[in-house]
Amino acid sequence: MATSVKVNKLLSLYYSRTAYIRSQLRKWFLFSFVIGILVGLAVAGVDNIIYSELWSYMHGFTSNYFLAFALPFTGIMAAALIVHRFASNPNIHSTEEVIRAYHEDNGQINLASFPAKVAASILTIGFGGSAGMEGPSIYIGASAAAWSKQIFRRFGFEDADLRWMVLAGAAAGISAIFKAPLTGIVFSLEVPYKDDFAHDALIPSLIASVTSYMVFVSVAGVGPLFKAPKLYAINYQDLLLSIVLGLICGLSARLFVMFFHWFGRFIRNKSANFMQNVMSGSVVMGLVGVTSIMLFNAPYALGTGYEAINDILAGKMLAWQLIVLFLLKVLGTSATMAAGGVGGIFIPMIVMGTAVGGAFSRLISADNSLYPIIGMAAFLGAGYNTPLAAVTFIAETTGSPGFIIPGLIAAVSYTISGRRSISIHQRYHRQTIVHKILRRKVKDVMTQDVVLVPSNITIEQFVNDYLLIYRHKSFPVIERGNLYGMIAICDIRCVPTKDWSNTLVRDVAYKDTVVMYPDQALSEASAIMHEFDIDRLPVVDPKDPKKVVGIIASTDIIRLEEVSKFIQ
Repeated sequence: MATSVKVNKLLSLYYSRTAYIRSQLRKWFLFSFVIGILVGLAVAGVDNIIYSELWSYMHGFTSNYFLAFALPFTGIMAAALIVHRFASNPNIHSTEEVIRAYHEDNGQINLASFPAKVAASILTIGFGGSAGMEGPSIYIGASAAAWSKQIFRRFGFEDADLRWMVLAGAAAGISAIFKAPLTGIVFSLEVPYKDDFAHDALIPSLIASVTSYMVFVSVAGVGPLFKAPKLYAINYQDLLLSIVLGLICGLSARLFVMFFHWFGRFIRNKSANFMQNVMSGSVVMGLVGVTSIMLFNAPYALGTGYEAINDILAGKMLAWQLIVLFLLKVLGTSATMAAGGVGGIFIPMIVMGTAVGGAFSRLISADNSLYPIIGMAAFLGAGYNTPLAAVTFIAETTGSPGFIIPGLIAAVSYTISGRRSISIHQRYHRQTIVHKILRRKVKDVMTQDVVLVPSNITIEQFVNDYLLIYRHKSFPVIERGNLYGMIAICDIRCVPTKDWSNTLVRDVAYKDTVVMYPDQALSEASAIMHEFDIDRLPVVDPKDPKKVVGIIASTDIIRLEEVSKFIQ
């Protein structure tokens, strides 16, 4: 009798402790299973179109210099035109669109843009633009989840659940395209935040990721993505050198992220003409393609770069070639995205990390694939602020768990990156009411009566007529009615007072100005102000990026935060 009572108590304790998990499994299993099947099939289809049809056909022509230029140029141009004409938000796509939807739109994704963005990603990657297949795969998964919301309402799903549904779809997309279910789970939970996890999406992401993987490999096969030794004996020297490589990759990733964002702003601010901006980026990518053929006799810098990764792991490239490949991939990826190409940045960063690791291996005369693989994990972990996903990625895509320990050690790169991320929509941690208020649009808070400073007045006039009267720390500068740049107090401090009367504002104004658009979220403005240590941002017309329509100040955002704290 006593034994029976103890068993009943243990069972009762077990059921009470697992009640939440069982309820979540009942709620999410059918949805996640269906999404996994749909995403696995869809990603397999797009993967087949890009690699088996387009890229395998185009690859044979890339040895021709003209075609090495023309193919990526044409693909990016066509992609940019399609999303500009048929997509509601052409500047945000792939992983960025999913992260933004998760944080700012309660998981809502504009499905009307789905055909245009998928078609644009096929053209971008299939014709040689420097982008990764994980971008459209994540987008396909998240869109499938958003589309299924209405169907699954009858099973008890609410609007608040859409955020977790979207992450589950993203996990399914990553799992399928990389044949890496654990990476899909970890990345989808890790990527929304820099210092946190989206814990509530664990169960749906797990089920969807495993299901999608099984569907995809049933079509594409189960072999690992990259060719690497299955077993590798690691010694203490390797572990110590992994720390050094992690530091190098962390710094390299930080420089890439800074250049990527700068190049995008440079192209957008160079001209208000959409076609001119697209042409500029497309030409740069075309030149990257030609340079790749000239130096390597192979399209290493074009497309996803899988061929380059496998050749680096096989030890076929010299140190100087790897350094040049890294620089070409940095420039090509930045140009592809700045021009309006559509695709992921995950795999291009893997190529960059492999190149850095390969060059490091050559320089220390280590004849093995350990350091290129560790470079993958370190660079990705630093660039996306996803160190755990980076480590699971190298274990699953190489088929060798022996790389996990040095990969974790190389995750020191995450600290060196300075929390800069390739994603501008990542948040530091799960959010409170303050951040919910910051989901409001810039146009709701911006000041429309903007004080504009002519570029042709002197610093003395600026100080007397603007700075001392309005007492702002910075002002937009215009020339012939168009935005010229910004001028701040710090800009005039470097000019001696005696020269103020003969120095024009245009001579000291900062021209590489970060701008905002009326429909962007306040959180984006807040993040940019924090990152670049600026207090005011000009708001411009989306159709004419040189026309100032407002100004958003840090004081406006701080005022909202104070109100939100009072409400809370």
